[in-house]
Amino acid sequence: MAEASEQARQAWEKVVATVKEGPMNLALWQALEECVGLEIVDDTFYVGIQTQELYRASVIKAPQAMAQVESAAQKALGTRYRIEILEGQDSGAVEREAARVRLREERERQTQQRRAERRAESASESWDALSRHLHSSFAKFPDKGLPWRLVEYMREMLQQIVVVEQARRDKGDEEYEIERGLARNLSALSTQIDAPPMWVAAEYLRVKQETKPQ
Repeated sequence: MAEASEQARQAWEKVVATVKEGPMNLALWQALEECVGLEIVDDTFYVGIQTQELYRASVIKAPQAMAQVESAAQKALGTRYRIEILEGQDSGAVEREAARVRLREERERQTQQRRAERRAESASESWDALSRHLHSSFAKFPDKGLPWRLVEYMREMLQQIVVVEQARRDKGDEEYEIERGLARNLSALSTQIDAPPMWVAAEYLRVKQETKPQ
């Protein structure tokens, strides 16, 4: 539920005033004063800054400064918000940013899908070749100790499995053979990332749905 613009403006003024009660930081204060509260959506407080003053946003985004601002917002407004700084101070700034995020995500999805298709082609279209590809890819994959990197690896491999499944269907394989190939490779993937097979299978169905032509 988005808060009205005037409420957001007043709320931001309270945040800025609360920041000024803390240690003196003229550069931060000036940057905050150039911002205007736009909308509060869920746990995100969107504030806008004019294009010609956009360089000041880096002052606010510095980790220590941002922690100070978010702490001030919690003190002033009673809720912990994530501060998001946008270019522009008009009513359409939030929607423009949302459109940019959607476009970025769609381009990333398409890039990942094209990459998966190319790699699946290089692994040939057979389930056995895909199994070998999974094994070699995991052996070369960096940062296996980082959970988010394993999730990235899983999604990349799931996209390739989608491509191979479609290739086998196009070649007229029996449903039993397809299900067997899927089960074997999804099971291998779940073992690689130490995740429950049912969760990996659920993620596969989600990735498969995402990669369907719009």
